[in-house]
Formats: sequence, C-alpha cells, structure tokens
Amino acid sequence: MVNNKLDSVSNSTSRIGNSGYKLIVFLLSALALLLASCEREISVTPPDVPPPTGVIFLDSNPDDALIFINGRDRRRLTPDSIKWLASGDYEITLKKEYFKDTTFVVNVEEGIPSNVFVDYYSNTGMLGRLTCISIPANAAITIDGSETGQFTPYTFVNLIPGNHSVEYSLEDHRSAELSVAVSSGVTSTLESALVDTTVWMDYNVANNALPTNNLTCILSASGARGAVWIGTETFGLIKYVRGEWVNYDATTSAISHNQINCVEQDSMGHIWVGTMEGLTEIQPNLYHTDPRRDDDLTQWNFRNSPLPSMQINAIGIGEGNTVWIGTDQGLSEVRISDQYYWGVSVSSTNSGLPDDNVTAIAISGFQKYAGTGTAGIAQFANYQNITIHNTSSGLFRNSISAMTVDVDQNIWVGHKATIGNSGGLSKSNGAVWENFSHIVYGENVNVIYVDSQNRIWVGTDRALYLVINNSRINEYGFNNVGLTLTNITGITEDKDGFIWISTFGNGMIRLNPNNLF
Repeated sequence: MVNNKLDSVSNSTSRIGNSGYKLIVFLLSALALLLASCEREISVTPPDVPPPTGVIFLDSNPDDALIFINGRDRRRLTPDSIKWLASGDYEITLKKEYFKDTTFVVNVEEGIPSNVFVDYYSNTGMLGRLTCISIPANAAITIDGSETGQFTPYTFVNLIPGNHSVEYSLEDHRSAELSVAVSSGVTSTLESALVDTTVWMDYNVANNALPTNNLTCILSASGARGAVWIGTETFGLIKYVRGEWVNYDATTSAISHNQINCVEQDSMGHIWVGTMEGLTEIQPNLYHTDPRRDDDLTQWNFRNSPLPSMQINAIGIGEGNTVWIGTDQGLSEVRISDQYYWGVSVSSTNSGLPDDNVTAIAISGFQKYAGTGTAGIAQFANYQNITIHNTSSGLFRNSISAMTVDVDQNIWVGHKATIGNSGGLSKSNGAVWENFSHIVYGENVNVIYVDSQNRIWVGTDRALYLVINNSRINEYGFNNVGLTLTNITGITEDKDGFIWISTFGNGMIRLNPNNLF
C-alpha cells in the first residue's frame, strides 16, 4: 500500500515536471522571437539626419522690432539670430510701434549666414509729421527739450516716430507742456490753448491751500477786507483774504454743517450761509483787515427759528435788511433791525407756492421770485398773493436751478435737465417769456450772475458763457482758455471788478474781464 502511494506521488511529480518544462520552452521561444524582431528594427533604422544650418541675423535701428517669418511671430526682437533654416526664400516682416511694417525676402543658403540690417531712420517714408497749433498763435515750439526756432502754427516733417514732449511758450501766457505720438507717414496734430495770465488765474489743491476742488458756491463780500467766501461739499466754508485761507469747519467752528449750499451778504455786511443742517449767520470783525477766524457765528435751526427745514437751498437779500431763505420744505423770512424778526414760513399748505422745494431766489425791489424744483416760479410781493410762471405761461422749463435780475429788470432763469427734457435758459421782461436755451446749447444751467457792467455770466456743467445784449459774446472752456471750466457752481464780482468762479472738481478761477476784450 505504501508503495502504491509513492508511485502515485512519483507520477504526479512527473506530470508537473513535464508541464513546467513545456512552459519554459515556450517562454524561451517567445523571447527569441522578440529579440529577433528588435534586432531587425534596429538594423533597418537609418542614421539621424543633421538639422539644416541656415541662419539669418536680423538687426534694426532702432532695435526691439518684432520678427515675423512667413507670417509667423517668432517671438523674438531685433537684434537676434534665426537658426536651423533650410535653404530657400523667407518672407521677413519687422513690426515696431509707431513705424510702418517692413517686409522683405531673404534667400537662405545653408552654411552661409545671412545678415540683414534695417535702418528705419534712413527711409524718409518711415518718418512722420507734426502740426503744432496754439491759441493764441505765435508761441515758440520746443521739442524734446530742444528749441526749434519755429512758432505756432507750424508743421514739422521727417520727425522720428514715437512719443515726443512738446512745449509751447508765449509771453504773458502759461507755458503748455504736452506729449504727442508721431507715427510713420501720418501727420499728427497737437493743439493747445495757452492760459493768458493777464486774464485768468486758477486756485486748486495742487497750487494753493484749498482743501478740496469740490466747491459749491462763492461770494465776494463788500467791505475793507474784500474777503471771498467759498462753500465746499465736505470741508465747510473757506474765507480767502489777501492770499490767505481761513477754514470754518463744523468740528472747529460754529458753522452749521460742512456741506455748504449757498452764501449771500446782507446790507449790514452779515454773511448768510445755507448748509444741509441749518443756517449760519456770520458777522465779520471789521476791525481787522488781516485774515483770521475772528468772526462771530450764529446758528439758526429748528430750536431758535421757524425754519421749515434744515436743508437750506437758496438765500435772497431783500429790502429793509430782509433775508429770504429757501428750503426743501418752503420759504422763511427774517428781518434784522435791533433784533431778529422771523416772519411766517411760506409753503404750499398756507399759500399758493406750487412746490415746497425752493431751489433759487431772486429779488427785485419788493418783488420776490422763488424758483422751485418741479413747478416753475412763484412771484409775489405779499406771499398771500402769488403769481405762478411755468411752461403754460411761456417759461421754457418748470425745473428752476438759478435766477437773477439784471439792471433793466429782466428776469433770467436757468434750468437743469429732467427726464426727457434738456436744460436751458429763459428770460422775461416782466410780460413775456423768451427761450434763450440756444445760447447755452440746452445745457444744465447752475448759476447766472449780473456784474457791475450789466454783463450776464452763465455757468453750466460744460462751460462759462458771457451774454451781452441778449447775445452770446463768447464761450469759455479748455479749448480756448486752457483751463477746465466745467461744472461751474458759483460766480461773483469783487470790488476791483474781478470775476471769481467756483467749480465742482476744478477749484476756483479768477477772471480779469478788463483784459478779456
């Protein structure tokens, strides 16, 4: 029995040995075939072909030109070499800012480097032209720091393309420092108005002690000191006296609020300041002519007056030391003698006022004109007997933004744009309304001022306009003055005849009209 088991084991082992042997033979045969195949592949692969040896070396004056070959950007700049080129013709294009593209063909032969140099400056077709114009003309021209000996207007030819600094200089005018780009084969034009320093002077945060360029109103006060009072959007009230600046800020003075909306002077010399949080009365100290914050300030508000609202939009000075105050909730009146007498507040509930939002006030004798935001003008001597002027009676627009009365008792009215309507200018001789919007191109009128010569100055969002005898004499702006006269918020005249202009965004400007004509 034992022998039978051993025989069985021996037979089994013999079977396993035969199977393993067959597997080994199979694997060896497969390996031999694989090696033979690899040997055949290696033996049939030809040797590596050396790359082409053609080379183009490209250079230019000026350098840093982009290199394109056969329309393909090689992402290289001159001077540089383009290698590994096969023999043949190649279209080369050099691109450089301000210059015309330069395209040419280069024949490449392997083993022989091709050298190409492009001199932009030697080709007059690559140069540009520049026309220099100034207002007024005859300004000396300096280019890139070198005097040219030429005067405006003048056209320079064969000018090297690129950015150039240009200066125009003229006696009694502020020099204009400019920059211009000149391109190949193109005539560039550089025009600039030069500020006539005998006429115009500007004051802003860059050249003076103004705390902000966002000014809201301006008043030249009468009196020995000749102070100019300037309202700001967020910095309170500023007094400018003989080159010195005095700031009335709500945190350091008794000014009612730092947003100033309007400022006027009464017949007693008191300054009335309308803010977003009430009314401030300033009694200037007349014993000092030097600039100082020594004035007496009084706040008027809900607690000590019948003001219908704290938002003061407009102030008008009437007969007999009377001050009219326009708010967003109606009108108030105060008369000053030995004390203050406040009248009844006027609103749509107790009178014929068509809109409580009073935006402008003009007074001529005993006639008062209260302009409103949406409902035209209320005219009255006695507020219980009010006449309404609106589009139905010939007024151009019902939105009132500015008003004044000239020496001939004409009423001038400014309008701002509303939805679907442009701004503009109206005028009435007391009987008939006329549309003068063509004088200001239908723009938003922010302020109208009549000077001592009965000249009408109109300030809009776009420019300053001068009107004489019902005609526009001139439009003043950056293009003909050299100063930015946009967003004009106030106009006033000082005792010397200078016109002062406040703007929202560009500070303050002084104009000498005697040298303007």
